[in-house]
Amino acid sequence: MQRVGRALLVSCAPLALVCGYLIHDVSDLLHADGGHGRGLELRITDRDSTGETPLFEGPDPAPDLARIRALGLDDGQHRFDARWTGWLRVPTEGTYGFATLSDDGSRLGLDGSWVVKNGGIHGPRSRGASRTLLAGWYPFELEYTQAGADLALEVTWDPPDLPRQRIDPASFVATAPGPMTLWWIENAREPALAHRGLLTGVGAGAAALAALGLALIVAGSEGGRRSSARILIATSSALSGTPTRRRFTGLALVLVGCVAAWMQNEALRGGFRAEYRSLATSGPGPWLGGNVDAGSLLEGRADPPGLSVPLPLEQRTHGWVFADRDGFYWFSVGGGLQTALSIDGLPLLEHDGAAEHGAVTRERMWLRIGTHRLEYSAVRREGREDRCELRWAPPDEPFRAFAAGDVFPDLPGPAQLESQLRNRDARRVEPRVAALLIGIAALALAGSRLRVRVASAHP
Repeated sequence: MQRVGRALLVSCAPLALVCGYLIHDVSDLLHADGGHGRGLELRITDRDSTGETPLFEGPDPAPDLARIRALGLDDGQHRFDARWTGWLRVPTEGTYGFATLSDDGSRLGLDGSWVVKNGGIHGPRSRGASRTLLAGWYPFELEYTQAGADLALEVTWDPPDLPRQRIDPASFVATAPGPMTLWWIENAREPALAHRGLLTGVGAGAAALAALGLALIVAGSEGGRRSSARILIATSSALSGTPTRRRFTGLALVLVGCVAAWMQNEALRGGFRAEYRSLATSGPGPWLGGNVDAGSLLEGRADPPGLSVPLPLEQRTHGWVFADRDGFYWFSVGGGLQTALSIDGLPLLEHDGAAEHGAVTRERMWLRIGTHRLEYSAVRREGREDRCELRWAPPDEPFRAFAAGDVFPDLPGPAQLESQLRNRDARRVEPRVAALLIGIAALALAGSRLRVRVASAHP
């Protein structure tokens, strides 16, 4: 028994550690800003000031206006220059198109030369250019000038065989990567990212076998057998040693189960309010539905449940989400449907539905603590079977789908908000509580049988 335990421990423990490290590294990449240490460096200077102190200097995940808006520089009165610097990863060899849409001027530099020149004082204007690049990392620089009045800035690229899209924040790093970083990304991180589910299963299985091996080693020794028997007997006696204790334990388990079921139902009262209408050639039809649909966005579908709406159709979904802290909240839309998203009535992003290319549209917005109205629309055309995927990422968290506990169909009052948030937080620990109860019950059962064996062996 000890020999088998040592073999399991020696073979599976290193595998579990390697899988755990890879999973942690990949999970870091799934954060909205592409992971810690990624992104760009941003410096904003006031054009009307002769001082050397910048308005802002620090990291920024992506070259956009989110940080500028958060600093209150979008009021039309400020004149400033912004400069993003870092390194951009080009994944494959080919011809890449780069473009900037800005109000006022902008310039995009790559590898020490200006690729896009869109300078000057002007209204919203888009200019672009193409470059043939090898796979690798290139120095990246973006300059943006604001001379007052309206603001606009959007940076896009066209990778080979892909539609125009915003550059993924995970493609940026603030400092030049070394050879070991390049080797790790290509030979470890990317395969792990592509097979994250399999890697998680292998890691969990290896950890379980390593734990089993350790248990066999302990149980194989004389002292381990005695200690294990004492622990099991003591646990069983504490939980079910007398009829009163058995009844108390049973009632406690039933009570915990009822409370967990009640909290589950309470949390599932959330969701989006979904409406649908037909987009016939004669014009849009009336909106139908208006029901609270916890699955319209959670599962990414755009099919009206229980309604007969012919294609093409439009789904309008809205609800209230709670921001539990100030910060940048990322939102991403993917899939094959033409979609649009707005927060508090302000358009945030649009997605053209190029699912066949795996494109995902991301954008971020600075939100303060409180509830915010989210409106989402999706258009389904005939002959398209693609689905829509809406995800969000609170500050310092990875992207995840909306859960029913995150959303309110109507503006919640203080009591409802407190109850929903309490239930949402409780649902996160329910699996752990259930696992703990199962473990306690298993220990009690094993201890009862061991106590019977000991009693029969020593009458």
